[in-house]
Amino acid sequence: MLNKVKLWGQLKHLAGEEYLEVADASTVNDLIFKLAKQKSEISEMLIVDNKPNPSILVFINDNQHLWETERSLTETDSITLMSPIAGG
Repeated sequence: MLNKVKLWGQLKHLAGEEYLEVADASTVNDLIFKLAKQKSEISEMLIVDNKPNPSILVFINDNQHLWETERSLTETDSITLMSPIAGG
């Protein structure tokens, strides 16, 4: 299985790419760990204290993923990751 992931904001800027492909990610947590290993440029934003960073917004098929629930992924899922936005 191959998941295509769209990056937004600072994740896209740091990775230098808008789309990445991640192989064999069965859950959202698995996807985050594999992506962090695959793209070291964004790993510190994705992983905090050896866990997926709950500040990262994850959208699956245009619905926001809630970190309190585990979510299985399919190859047809549309996945978007967005770094937190701050400013004033």
